[in-house]
Amino acid sequence: MARPAALEARLDRLEALDEIRQLTAKYCLALDMRDLDALCGLFPEDVRVSRDEAGRRALRRWFDQTLRVQFTGTAHVTGNHVIEFESADSARGLVYSRNEHETGGQWSAMTMMYWDRYERIGGRWLFRRRLPL
Repeated sequence: MARPAALEARLDRLEALDEIRQLTAKYCLALDMRDLDALCGLFPEDVRVSRDEAGRRALRRWFDQTLRVQFTGTAHVTGNHVIEFESADSARGLVYSRNEHETGGQWSAMTMMYWDRYERIGGRWLFRRRLPL
């Protein structure tokens, strides 16, 4: 995408980059603290959870089930965050995550990548979609 010419648009882009990076940090913090309300609040009201389910309530159920059943504890650290804007209110990104997961008293480390879609809704950047690989 071409570089915005107007100073106001350039400042908006810089602020957007920081907000999106903070979004990823807030995701890790909420996930590791098991703050499901904060975690789900990082997604839009109509977030698609599965082929048959949408909405924050469905997302909260999914996170609750996943975190309770699979992991006792987690620790996530991110880096190498690349963000590309599609418009002033839409972007996509790739972010690396180094994770430690506790299962049955054992901790294991893993590295993941997230393919993200971000959308600014009501002046706030949110995850439209987050796909871990």
